[in-house]
Amino acid sequence: MKTERDERLRRIELQSIEDFLESLTGIRQEIRGLRERKDQIAQQIVEVSATKITGEVRGAEVQDIGRLLEKLESAQEIVVQKMIELLDKEAIAQVLLDKCQDRISRTILRARYLSGKSWRYIATGICGYKDISYPQRLKREALNYLAEHTTMKEVVAEARIKRIIK
Repeated sequence: MKTERDERLRRIELQSIEDFLESLTGIRQEIRGLRERKDQIAQQIVEVSATKITGEVRGAEVQDIGRLLEKLESAQEIVVQKMIELLDKEAIAQVLLDKCQDRISRTILRARYLSGKSWRYIATGICGYKDISYPQRLKREALNYLAEHTTMKEVVAEARIKRIIK
């Protein structure tokens, strides 16, 4: 029986290297959105609790705190699941980026995909250029090199062998 995690790793194995790395940015944005939603639910609980204590009714009607608590718990579980997914992907990305041939390209890719830095930050802070085309060119060359020398299936297998992921 395959677990959800096994299925997720199988999908990663089928991705291109660039799609996989870009998915790190996407999952971080998704987690931010999920956390915001969780915080909104928590704020609703506070507002409903305050309404019940003071006896004031704002809006159409007072919501059921039990239902909101269930929503909050569900939202927290989803955030935890996505965080686990992100941690797995970051571990796989580390193995992948270690295969990069030169140090500056590795640094650029790590800054972009593991640290989530902007191209402007990478250009000025890491490369010492104002123009973002230089680090983007190095990124493209590094991704081409990686695509020629490895696959995501090999990277996931190596991460499993090294027991970085299960």
